[in-house]
Amino acid sequence: MCWPIDKSQPHVNNLVAVHSLQPAEDHGRRSQHGVRGGMGRIGWSANNKYEAILMMQLKSLPHASRVVARVPTPVSYCGALAAAVLAIGCAGPPTSGASNAGWTATEVADSYVFGYPLVVMDVLREAQTATRPVNQLYTGTSGEPGFVSSGWLDLGPEPVVLSLPDAHGHYTLVQANDMWTNVAVSAGTRTTGSRAQTIAFVGPGWMGSLPPGVARVDSSTRYLMLRVVEPGVARGGTRSHKPNATPRVAPLTAWLGKHGAVPSSVFARVSPSPAGTSTGSRMAGSAARGAWRPADDGSTVAAALARVDQMNAQAFFTRLSAALVDSPPVADTDDHALQMLKQLGIVPGQSLALSPVSAKAFAAGIEQGTARVRSVPPNGVVAANGWRWFDDDAGSYGQDYAYRAYVATVMPGAGLTEDVLTPVADVDRDNRPLSGKNGYMMHFARNQLPVSAGGWTLVAEPLDDDEASGVGASSRGDARRPGWRNCHVVLTDRDHLVRSRDGAIDITVQPTAPARPATANWLVSPTGRFRMVMRIYGPSSVMRRSNWRPPALDRQ
Repeated sequence: MCWPIDKSQPHVNNLVAVHSLQPAEDHGRRSQHGVRGGMGRIGWSANNKYEAILMMQLKSLPHASRVVARVPTPVSYCGALAAAVLAIGCAGPPTSGASNAGWTATEVADSYVFGYPLVVMDVLREAQTATRPVNQLYTGTSGEPGFVSSGWLDLGPEPVVLSLPDAHGHYTLVQANDMWTNVAVSAGTRTTGSRAQTIAFVGPGWMGSLPPGVARVDSSTRYLMLRVVEPGVARGGTRSHKPNATPRVAPLTAWLGKHGAVPSSVFARVSPSPAGTSTGSRMAGSAARGAWRPADDGSTVAAALARVDQMNAQAFFTRLSAALVDSPPVADTDDHALQMLKQLGIVPGQSLALSPVSAKAFAAGIEQGTARVRSVPPNGVVAANGWRWFDDDAGSYGQDYAYRAYVATVMPGAGLTEDVLTPVADVDRDNRPLSGKNGYMMHFARNQLPVSAGGWTLVAEPLDDDEASGVGASSRGDARRPGWRNCHVVLTDRDHLVRSRDGAIDITVQPTAPARPATANWLVSPTGRFRMVMRIYGPSSVMRRSNWRPPALDRQ
């Protein structure tokens, strides 16, 4: 018996992509979902020894990289090999895209899923560095309080050095994502401690050496998205701006100086956010009186995703081709995907030329690919009460391209769940989209608040294009109103939240002042469509692996 190859459903569990069959250990850690393979997840894990033998024998078979075989669970080595060989015999030689538009459309969809995170990150980098130069850190740019600094690093010319001050026991997190959205480094309290430390981010091909005491982090891509989280510095109020009291970045040559010294002037200190954005959790002074603009970083993410969604095949793959020059995939891991791109005529640094026949197939493939990146994968996503968040595989994706692409549609640059858990909600309890036309209530029971080492934040991020670009933003508070001090643009565990008699906390989410602002825990929302984002830093292992769920949003 032979199972037919279903090219329209490339992500079905228990479909083993023979070319990518590998042990369950992925990047030094075991996936709870078993073997990672092809464009999806395999729901079982065979004996690693037999997998290796199977791989060696299949490499000699023709067209092995095109084969998909359905293998029952549990499986023996002989059974798996027989099933794979049987599938090869039934499949026959692969057809070219030029002669079979259906096959080409499927390859286009696969390539779209593969390249989607890189294109999103490239568009995001271009948009953000247009107003915030590379190799600097900025605060108040990611929909969070001023203890979060972020920026883009350009490692092309030379390494870039990050200097972290001593956090004096407070929680800290340094997270850098490469252009494929993988976490390149996680430093700070959980991994390297909270003492002063110096990290050098090194780009591809750099052959120099670093001075003693400087930790080296190698990046496979030229650009990195960097975030530094220091919630502890906010507990006492304002951050100290004394020399060496804030995280700073500088190119290596500037950091070294002429005689190996470190001039204090070479560092780009943490800079304030662009005009109009919020750098703190509570509205105060003139910010409370004027128009509030959405946090620039989160808004740019929404705009970047919208821009990618609007790209046709020509624009998307030309952008992907250009980005591949500075951000090549992992050679051994992504060989098959690169071969597929090459067959489609997508070469790094070259624009894509489509014939009328190919254009139709590419258009169909883009449509399929767009639907696939938006589809919630069967594994890796936890959902409850209108919220969804990612499991422990986020941030290190291997060959799980479908999961990687989906994460990029929700949270480009997502971190490891050991460092930050990020529930996101765009619907209320009744599955209706969140809108500033309505008010909402979140009810945290006494013991329902997150348990974490670094605290948590809650923000309403705009989804409408006008508010995402900062146009037409509504007034987010009025200093003349009694109780305006309870108005929050970003709400954190450090705010003095009002509790009820039983210890519960009710949070009001709406664009205008509630009826009783003096007693309300008011989180201001945009006037249009929005989503709620909760960031929990250093979540406890008990909380991550328990049945903890954030409360639903109830429309008022």
